[in-house]
Amino acid sequence: MATEEELHEEISTVGEQIGRLVQRHAELRALCTGDPLIANPYVRGWAVAYEYTSHQLEIAEQSGRGVIIPDGQMISASLGLGVHLQDRFT
Repeated sequence: MATEEELHEEISTVGEQIGRLVQRHAELRALCTGDPLIANPYVRGWAVAYEYTSHQLEIAEQSGRGVIIPDGQMISASLGLGVHLQDRFT
């Protein structure tokens, strides 16, 4: 079982990876569009939503859901991301 410190380290690693992914995505978009305004972005906030199941949950025809956000992230960033996702998929 993971300790709280290990969990915080893993969340930090996810944040670093998201930052790299955003940078690469911006580089590709800048290359494709020629728009220099999207170059060199930095991540102001992130959230990961997930759905999971297990053998026992499958038998019960259930699943679970959760959200991971980094410690210290402003509520406005988290809320704004949630609203953006809701708007995007509804």
